[in-house]
Amino acid sequence: MTQHDTLLAHLALRIAGGPENAAVEALVYILKRSNSAASFFNRLIADSVRAPVEDCKEFQAQVVADDNSRPDFVGYDKDGENRVIGEAKFGAKLLPGQGLSYLGQLSGSGNAVLLFVVPDARIDYLWGEVGRDITQGEEQIELEPIDRSNRTRSAQVKGTSGYLVMVSWRDLLKGMHDHAAGEPGIQENIRQLQGLAERMDSEEFLPLRQDELSPHLARRMHDLGQIYEKVVSTLSQKEWANYISSRNTAQPPTGYGRALELSEYSVWFGVYFDLWARGDCEDTPFWVQFYGWERPKLNQVTRTLGLQLSDNEYVPVHLKTGVEIQVVVYDIVAQLKIIADAIASDI
Repeated sequence: MTQHDTLLAHLALRIAGGPENAAVEALVYILKRSNSAASFFNRLIADSVRAPVEDCKEFQAQVVADDNSRPDFVGYDKDGENRVIGEAKFGAKLLPGQGLSYLGQLSGSGNAVLLFVVPDARIDYLWGEVGRDITQGEEQIELEPIDRSNRTRSAQVKGTSGYLVMVSWRDLLKGMHDHAAGEPGIQENIRQLQGLAERMDSEEFLPLRQDELSPHLARRMHDLGQIYEKVVSTLSQKEWANYISSRNTAQPPTGYGRALELSEYSVWFGVYFDLWARGDCEDTPFWVQFYGWERPKLNQVTRTLGLQLSDNEYVPVHLKTGVEIQVVVYDIVAQLKIIADAIASDI
């Protein structure tokens, strides 16, 4: 099981409210039940703004404010004053005026923080969006950046005791997990939430960079197609491989491939973008899927090959680097022959 495959990650995408609400409820659940996790959270807040902030002693999710806005969660100090108003994001956009509205709700009796928890890959983009939302309104609010050397972003609202902080799900949850070392049950709960956060981080659309639109990327995608077609052509001449379908199955943006038989057992071979993009899988676009197999036979073959199955019973096919295309093709075919021989030996 990969980190993405937690029960929470599975359920959050299928139940009403969606993954962001599920993540908020899970985060508040953990903070309310673990002194260690809450202690890390409070320290992170104070370290981020480089100023003393009263510790949050109580946390509530989906608190309705006087203006009928609904921050995702609020942390209260021992006197019931809000010290942190939190907004959790995965792929959702920042609503117009959201930052300004929540800043206006911060307690005026001491330092208080508007906190955004976001995917690591979206920090730079969302920090700019939140900053523009706050500073370009009619109130002419100014933000004074606080110099930070890590991924956390922070600033003080000029002339006030209010602060703005943005931290990644990854950093927040890792710190909470590490500080809950003596609480195995809490650590497991945090791992559940980590699974959801990492899954959303890997699947959400990220703002395009200019360098990603260069002809170099297009050429590489074209090259992958050439490799695939040459492998298909070569396999058609092998007695241990037989194509079930004469056509490629295309499933944009998932990928493309073809069903075939290796030593008379059905598999799928092709380019699978989703697994390639996951980050916790192998760094290769090419995969073989053992679909519809009985588990004992599948376990036998994978043990013979010394392979670790990915979710959905996929195994990686690696690409040689620094060599000509024909060498890459021959090596892929050789890897498929090893799989075919393992199947034949275990029949």
